[in-house]
Amino acid sequence: MTIPEKSVVIKVIEEKYNCSLSNIKRKQIMFQGVSNGQKIVTCTPSSKKKTTR
Repeated sequence: MTIPEKSVVIKVIEEKYNCSLSNIKRKQIMFQGVSNGQKIVTCTPSSKKKTTR
């Protein structure tokens, strides 16, 4: 199973909830925003890329 890019996930959420999400300080994969007066917090998918020698 592939992990979607963070930018794609954020774009889909922003369009669905008509909001703008921004990074939470010191959290690389967490974003927050406000939609219809309610706060949205999301944790995006992430994966560390491993290189082989």
